[in-house]
Amino acid sequence: MKKSEKLCDEMGLIDEKYIEEAEQAAGDCSPVRRRGIVLRRTLIAAAVAAVVGATAFMIPAMIKGRGTTPPAGIPIESESETEFGTEPLTDEPKQTDPRETEPTPPTNTTHADPEPTNTVPVDPPPIGGSNLCTVHFEGYHSLPYYTFKEYLSETGVSEEDYLTWEKSISSPGNNTSSDCPYEDYTIRAFVERFDIPRDVFVETCRRFNEFDYNPDVIYSEDSAITDDFYRDLESRVKEKKKMDDFEQLKTVLKEEFAETEEDQHVSLFGPNRLGVLGLVKRFDVPRSFFEEYWAKQDKEYQESIPPFMPGDDPDDQPPAPIVRYDYDLDVLYDEDGTPKTYEDKTEYEIDAMFCGVDELFLGY
Repeated sequence: MKKSEKLCDEMGLIDEKYIEEAEQAAGDCSPVRRRGIVLRRTLIAAAVAAVVGATAFMIPAMIKGRGTTPPAGIPIESESETEFGTEPLTDEPKQTDPRETEPTPPTNTTHADPEPTNTVPVDPPPIGGSNLCTVHFEGYHSLPYYTFKEYLSETGVSEEDYLTWEKSISSPGNNTSSDCPYEDYTIRAFVERFDIPRDVFVETCRRFNEFDYNPDVIYSEDSAITDDFYRDLESRVKEKKKMDDFEQLKTVLKEEFAETEEDQHVSLFGPNRLGVLGLVKRFDVPRSFFEEYWAKQDKEYQESIPPFMPGDDPDDQPPAPIVRYDYDLDVLYDEDGTPKTYEDKTEYEIDAMFCGVDELFLGY
């Protein structure tokens, strides 16, 4: 047997039955003719084997390397990348371990959950949004309950009592007789409802830096006086800017001169705060620092104002200069530059003297 015949025989491509049929078709048993028929069939079978082998090698290469669609009639299983290798893409749903699937809570579309019977009172939403009051200065509608919580607790007023009352006056729909949507939600109503004496109000506000109020107008006999005072927005805004500038000045002193960790914890606000003179003594602040700070502040402000060019609208004036109190450094320093000492003045009173006002409350 020739090599080609042997190869085909080993590959199982020469069928003995087929050879017998070939001999009958030849019409005799000539060895030469029989070998010719077998050889032709062998060559054909070898060619088929070569085509099948090449196809089996090339199709995956085409799919992975070129993305070419395989010839029609040849089923190829697509693959997708996963973090663990590849997996076939099929139309069948992926089987998952039920232990890995979080249960979906049932949805009740016909009945709402009942309201809880035992609820803890919460603060009502703050005044604002479409119902924002635009006619009063902010302090008029500010109720400092937590500033007065200790005092109110001593008089038998619980937080729940306060929140219940506050909720009753918080709806803007209740007020129709005024251009203010919250005419019942006022600082005057707060002190009247909980019967807070004037001296308690003043001292408590001093302790906690609550200066957006004016005790004289809040405790005046006529509520119209209180209303008019807080409607004067221009004056109140100017006074508030002075107060904010003073608080910023104390913050700058601490930021510039506090060196130790203990210094960093010095209180600027609240009952145990240091006034400006207390900060000067603690941090050894020289008088020149204030003068240089204000000069620098004014220079930076002036440089931030764009120049007025010909043709500009004359009504479009630059903003007003920085608003400050009429600070008096002589309240803090003696003639030789050393800090003064007061025997009968509180930190709050010295601050008011330094700012040139009787009180740090609005309107003084």
